Amino acid sequence: MDESKPVSTLLASHFKLSNEQSPSIRQERAYMVKVTYASASGSLMYAMVCTRSDIAHAVEVVLNWITSRWPFKTVGPTFSLKYPGKEFTNKRTHKINLFEPNYEESMKWLDSREIGSVVYVSFGSVASLKEQQMEELAHGLMMSNCYFLWVVRASEENKLPPNFTSMASEKGLVLNWCPQTDVLDHRAVACFMTHCGWNSTLEALSSGVPLIAMPQWVDQTTNSKLIEDEFNVGLRVKADENGLVRREEIEMCIKQVIQGEKGKKLEESAGKWKELAKEAVDKGGSSATNVEDFVSKLLNLNLSLLDGS
Repeated sequence: MDESKPVSTLLASHFKLSNEQSPSIRQERAYMVKVTYASASGSLMYAMVCTRSDIAHAVEVVLNWITSRWPFKTVGPTFSLKYPGKEFTNKRTHKINLFEPNYEESMKWLDSREIGSVVYVSFGSVASLKEQQMEELAHGLMMSNCYFLWVVRASEENKLPPNFTSMASEKGLVLNWCPQTDVLDHRAVACFMTHCGWNSTLEALSSGVPLIAMPQWVDQTTNSKLIEDEFNVGLRVKADENGLVRREEIEMCIKQVIQGEKGKKLEESAGKWKELAKEAVDKGGSSATNVEDFVSKLLNLNLSLLDGS
């Protein structure tokens, strides 16, 4: 990474960000504007990662100036916040999906599998793998001999090996979309192979599911480092000299996480993050308290304005 420099972020001071990781075309920049994240910290990290490295310091200075005058209230993971007596995500009508999820099919299939036996694979709503990488991933999943639930968007189906869905039917289920938080909370899911989008990362942490990190672009590279080196909840796949993650590497990572001693440590660490997330959103937790404090001050401000009128 010749064209990079150390950047001090709210998370760590040792990351290096490449200029090439920034969105380069109009469509990419337009998409970035519309991306919503599940927590304030995710948004801040995303802003740092997607900012060119030569002006990242300026962004940090601005953030420090803002926080010195108007204190930030950290809230998250917001999808786990509760209404009084009810979890916000209990009802499917409260969930937002970019595509129609195959809820019944995915849940029925998972219900028929043993505890901790399934690899869940999803690369989100935008990331697009090359056809050769899709082929390597397909073979790697089959070589692992583990059950797998693989989300392949309709626009990506043509990249699958010929007749793969039928050939893999005994071990795998391939769907265009599924209810991710429900899948991650399911007892059958052992690990999550992910592109490391911040939403997916937070959802996995909140569900206590170990990760196999396969980042594609922008913030995902930083997120994968956090997953493996900071949060200690996953492994990063290693690409070859051509940037391709080979089937043998995929097979090895899956077996390490599901069957190896390393996997037990990752599962234990993931369980701790799950408890921390639960504590944050439970009554009296940091996120719940910050939300209540914010709403209280907002109501008091409104009352003051009314009294003044």
